[in-house]
Amino acid sequence: MNLSQRDKERLRSKRWRMNHLYKVINKKGQIVTFKFNAEQESLFSRYEKRKKRDEYGLRENILKDRQIGITTFHCIYNLDEVVWNKGRTAVIIAHEREALEKIFRKVRFAWESMPEPFRPVAEMDNKRELSFNEIGSNIYIALKVRSGTVHHLHVSEIAYIPEQDELKAGSFQSVPKTGDITCETTGNGYNKFYADWVRGKDSNLWNNHFFSWTQHEDYVSNIKKTSNKYDEYLKNCTEEQRNWWYITLDGLNGDFDLMKQEYPITEDDAWRSTGAGIYHDIIDIPGTLNPIVDIDRSKFPTLTDEDFRGMSIYEYPQKESEDVTVRRGAYVLGADTSGGYSDSDYSSFFIIETRSRKIVAKFKEKIVPDLFAHRIMRWGSEYNNAYCGVEANNHGLTVLTEMRDAGYSDLYQRERRDKVTNDLTMEMGWLTTAKSKEALVDEIRKAIRDRDVEDLPESLLTELKTFVQHKNGSLGADSGCNDDEVMAFGITLMMLRSRPYVDIKPKISKYFGNTLQYNKRGGLNFNGRL
Repeated sequence: MNLSQRDKERLRSKRWRMNHLYKVINKKGQIVTFKFNAEQESLFSRYEKRKKRDEYGLRENILKDRQIGITTFHCIYNLDEVVWNKGRTAVIIAHEREALEKIFRKVRFAWESMPEPFRPVAEMDNKRELSFNEIGSNIYIALKVRSGTVHHLHVSEIAYIPEQDELKAGSFQSVPKTGDITCETTGNGYNKFYADWVRGKDSNLWNNHFFSWTQHEDYVSNIKKTSNKYDEYLKNCTEEQRNWWYITLDGLNGDFDLMKQEYPITEDDAWRSTGAGIYHDIIDIPGTLNPIVDIDRSKFPTLTDEDFRGMSIYEYPQKESEDVTVRRGAYVLGADTSGGYSDSDYSSFFIIETRSRKIVAKFKEKIVPDLFAHRIMRWGSEYNNAYCGVEANNHGLTVLTEMRDAGYSDLYQRERRDKVTNDLTMEMGWLTTAKSKEALVDEIRKAIRDRDVEDLPESLLTELKTFVQHKNGSLGADSGCNDDEVMAFGITLMMLRSRPYVDIKPKISKYFGNTLQYNKRGGLNFNGRL
């Protein structure tokens, strides 16, 4: 194929290729040549500047509103990379199985619409993968990276992926330093992606990009609005933008919180939870508790490397006071249980010193119930045979039975009245019911509000931000989030109520004008004359 010098120059330009060689189906169902909109142009320009400046490839977090073409942009961006460069692999990670083929249709359609002289032959061509053997490149979509090196990784709706830690430990690690990782999402509460976003603001490696709906040229309407209820919120919008906003709000059944999340004006709007955040008004009260970085293992001579997996140590155990009237060095432990690797939840426990009310240790890991029981016992023993409250629901029964059979001496027991005989019996473990969960939630609120527990681990603070009251009235983690640490922390606080710090003051009285003081051994001190 004979090309003019001008055409050769054009084909060397990624910007030109992306705006001339690929077609998409627009919102009206029309087949059109892909052209950058304002948001896509902004991203492309930032990407190009970074690639010229940094030794690293792209590391980008994108927080956006709905339907502005960010996923389509990255589909074509990465397709262009594998078509015009040899030996490249690009992967798109979808947040759910139902989205796999829907997203990849954008890739296949763009490839099929390329001018024939430039379109490489695909030896593998299916609903989820294109492989170009002649140039040694391929592009596919999946829920996680299969294997090998990935040069261009894009994650769609990352805030809705439950296992973000696994994504980073697996798929992210397949990308070399010079490769690209781009993550885009609409908001989904204060979840793990929120934590990444906050860290990205102070990072030299990751860049943050926020797109408000007010930047999108299509979000306007000439149809007059019939309400002015939210005009103060929309005060910086044009009349046409306000018209569009009220029409879209009606389509969401007037759900203002959901509207702010799906079509944010500010970053704070985007992070709004879809439920009613239980602790949003007090979450800024506690400070951040940082673990000991280099743990002195001599403080725990009986523990193995395995015992330290999933552990964060904030304070070493204090030797228990010999004074029985002062519970100095006394600890409580509260544990939230899970099935280990059989579900998406983690097992977690906290240990709190009863006098200072400080969190001294935390555990969080996916671990099977019987091994979790032994982990609790080993750490409970290290912290002066801590008083343990273990959730009795579901897998908790296995944990409690294992601890009882092993002879752990200080387990929380609750009263239960037999409905038939009316007899009062004692049963092991903390039972989470709708009523007891409300009490636990209230106890956490009180501890934070009154600064009973001064500082909290960052991971717990993150979970507290996404702990909500759902529209059906239930309490728990927002969609795509976890509440394992919240529950474990709450159970620990309930153990603190059950086994509080005790400091009995010496009793002082007067006898004929002389001071009588009972000492801690029960004897009598007399400061006057005999």
